[in-house]
Amino acid sequence: MSLLGWSISVGEEKRKPFEKFFEILGAVVKLPDKGSAVVEVSNKPSRLTQIQEQVEELRSQLAFTVHRGDCLKSLGPLLG
Repeated sequence: MSLLGWSISVGEEKRKPFEKFFEILGAVVKLPDKGSAVVEVSNKPSRLTQIQEQVEELRSQLAFTVHRGDCLKSLGPLLG
């Protein structure tokens, strides 16, 4: 990660054995199977639930603040 310019915690509680599937910074990363070059990155299930709740809240309001508008921009593809 440091080669990418990221500053991350390297404490003992963060050092886990190598796995092909792990969670980092609210995302789920799945490394490729043998013969594949595709790395899958997705939101954690808890984040998806949070996004869904935010979308439903935004849809139920007749007016919203600039902050809520910024939330809409970041959720654009999910609003359909």
